[in-house]
Amino acid sequence: MKNNIINNEIVNPIINIFSSKVLSAFFSLIITYLISTTYGPEKYGLFSLILSLMCLMAEISDLGLSKSAIKIISSTKDNTIKYDIVNTVLKYKIIISFFFILFGPIVSLIIIKAYINDISLIYAYILIPIGAISVLLFNYINSLYQSFFLFRELSRMTYINAFIKILIILFAICVNLYYLNIIILYVVLNFLLAYIFFNKLGIKYKKSTNINSIKSLIKNTYKWVFVSNICIILFLRIDTLMIAYYKNSAELGYYSLAITLISSIIIITNSVDTILFPTINNNYNIIKTIKKKSYKIIVFTFSLIILGILLAKYTLVPIFGDEYYPTVAIFQILCIGYSMKIFSTILYPIFYSINKIKILAMIDMFKLILNFIGNIILIPAYGAIGASITTSATIIFGIILMVLYIYIKKVEI
Repeated sequence: MKNNIINNEIVNPIINIFSSKVLSAFFSLIITYLISTTYGPEKYGLFSLILSLMCLMAEISDLGLSKSAIKIISSTKDNTIKYDIVNTVLKYKIIISFFFILFGPIVSLIIIKAYINDISLIYAYILIPIGAISVLLFNYINSLYQSFFLFRELSRMTYINAFIKILIILFAICVNLYYLNIIILYVVLNFLLAYIFFNKLGIKYKKSTNINSIKSLIKNTYKWVFVSNICIILFLRIDTLMIAYYKNSAELGYYSLAITLISSIIIITNSVDTILFPTINNNYNIIKTIKKKSYKIIVFTFSLIILGILLAKYTLVPIFGDEYYPTVAIFQILCIGYSMKIFSTILYPIFYSINKIKILAMIDMFKLILNFIGNIILIPAYGAIGASITTSATIIFGIILMVLYIYIKKVEI
């Protein structure tokens, strides 16, 4: 009976999320193929850069509140507390959105002038902050469904998002749409899905704020969680920004394609993290069951990455064209690092569950510093190849440090 309950609570959600991530990865590959081959390396590089800047602004401004909300909502049965937390965080994000509207264009204009010399892209300085708002709200709705354990609905949102993006790309190609206008349609889609799926939760927005909710959020927003999150966010974006700064948009296009391809594979392991994070405060047997089921997904993903390394030379150029030949070596090098990164799916929640977030944050900070220094040294000389070497080496080094700590402290995995 107990096993049946665990299966219902754990296995079924993992299957739902896993299947949605697999489909999302498949659609992501199709989208990447269509955009990269239609618009070429230079425009694809700029397209990726603007998306990265949008995500970077959104993720940093979150301040770790979404994770805190997940932690509080998933650990309490009091609906009043849950709804107060939802409204408090939503109110914060609306306030941040107004700041984006007021000051975002100025910040993004400075960034664009530093990275992009094409004056025709100047209107992107307005697009980036508005896009950041859409990402901020969409990601928050995702975290709400995660915290309420609505994994089937979360899977449905993933399906819809991926399918509509395919339609957007096909429409853009058919009407020969300017490639940055695709991002505008992405932004509109984020706003629509955030609005629709927030209403589906049945939570009414309140203008008043419960002071206890604010205190609870502050209490659960540990500074080291925030530090760790910021380091991870910067680590995932800094290589793209530095290639854009030191090199050109074509070089960025090669690297962006390689990153997108490998990310489409490891997105599958996110299904584990999506289920595992809200359960950190829950029954240990459930956590242990998730970990056990996770290994199968990790092995499956690891096998795909190894297959990618072996077949890259024979598949990428025939599929994406001769102009993307430099992507082959970049992709293979990144695969080496990301084949290790998938194990962080288990390692990060373990550090959270044993309350060693400070150690985790220190490792993430050290990785970020090493990555930054490595990129400064290698990117000017070797371009995207240098960035891929630095990224892979840093990822492997970080995983080794995490495993060593767990081994030395004899933490049960």
